[in-house]
Amino acid sequence: MGLETVRFKVVSNFNQPIPLVTIRIFDSSDNFVTYAVTDDSGIAETTLDGNSDGISYILRLFKVGVAFETNRIKVYSPPVSPGNSFKIIGNTEAVNSPTDPRLCRCYGFLRKGDGSMFKADIRFHLISPDIVDGCGLFGRDFTVIGNSNGYFSIDLFRGGTYLVQISNDTFRSITVPDLPTANIADVIYPVISQVTYDPEPPYNLGVGEVLEITPSITLSSGLSYSWTPDEVVWRSLDPTIVYVETGKTIMLRGIKTGSTQVKIDVKDTGIRKIPDTIIGDLFNVNVS
Repeated sequence: MGLETVRFKVVSNFNQPIPLVTIRIFDSSDNFVTYAVTDDSGIAETTLDGNSDGISYILRLFKVGVAFETNRIKVYSPPVSPGNSFKIIGNTEAVNSPTDPRLCRCYGFLRKGDGSMFKADIRFHLISPDIVDGCGLFGRDFTVIGNSNGYFSIDLFRGGTYLVQISNDTFRSITVPDLPTANIADVIYPVISQVTYDPEPPYNLGVGEVLEITPSITLSSGLSYSWTPDEVVWRSLDPTIVYVETGKTIMLRGIKTGSTQVKIDVKDTGIRKIPDTIIGDLFNVNVS
């Protein structure tokens, strides 16, 4: 086994380089390993372990406005021809901004928690707006069917509110971001990528002391997530040291002397797998 330089070239379906693509790399057991970001030439490099049989990795790429499949590679040490270099193609043709500036093009793939493709239909019911440019809106119910690869694309009103039903599941309410394009999975089933706190951790409490913390959650699309305690809670790994209560803020109460950690707990939506790594999902608390 040896550590090898691995090179990625990311291009569009028109063979144009795609800059600022985040390439998240996982091992064959789906554990996060590292990440890389493409430069202006669509090139990114990192180092990964390889061996003579090739070590398998899973690649998940992301950039707003570009659709990527999940890619699998093998890294060899020593390298075999053409070396540990990989070309990856992103689909930009179907996700250009809509010509109507009032619309957001929601696009991308929907996959189930086990990684399999979701190919059923998605039903939308428009709640608001009621009127656009002085005209009432009719035909509020419509259905979108993904292609054979599980890819969906639909134009929705920016800032609009919809009821969405996937297959025969229950309806859920969504709000469309005020953006020209958005990942459809992030619109329907948000996935948390980062959490920040005010004040920032770590925290030091006295026994009986209470501290209020305000969390801010960011989705993988870069949008802020207005969460509820039914969807996201924070739990103490040792509630005998620190008691945690989740509302729109987090309340920490020191119970007894010691150290523990507090971790975010996200409800499983069933259609999307929560990322293996959420930046800021865990913080330390000391009680003295």
